[in-house]
Amino acid sequence: MTLINESSKQYFSIIEEAKIENRIKGNRYYERHHIIPRSLGGSDKNENIILLTPEEHYECHGLLPDFCEGQSKHKMIKAWHLINYTRNIDTLDIIGPEKYAKLKREYAEINSSDQKAFYKTPDGILKAKEHSLRLKGFLRFG
Repeated sequence: MTLINESSKQYFSIIEEAKIENRIKGNRYYERHHIIPRSLGGSDKNENIILLTPEEHYECHGLLPDFCEGQSKHKMIKAWHLINYTRNIDTLDIIGPEKYAKLKREYAEINSSDQKAFYKTPDGILKAKEHSLRLKGFLRFG
């Protein structure tokens, strides 16, 4: 269940701007974003995928909890937590949009020639190993 509010308007404005630009991967670093998150029933089909800059991607995930309700809101808060926080030994430190974007761009540059950074799922979908490792807790920003 979603609400129409300032956050949803801002979210869909970012999405529409990216659609208008008709972005493609190439010289500029972009991140794939599910317009309707998979955890909320969104698909991996092209019409539900948009390329965002790291800053836009970070902002969109920060906006999603603000216009979701109930379990959907809980799922978006958990996703936001995965993107936004890193665990140090004794503290929980916020990454912030600038550091997130910097780290993601550096990671992409390091791995741009390394095809081993990706794998195909049994149904043929290309996924980033970094994302899987982060979700499994093996890779942390910091």
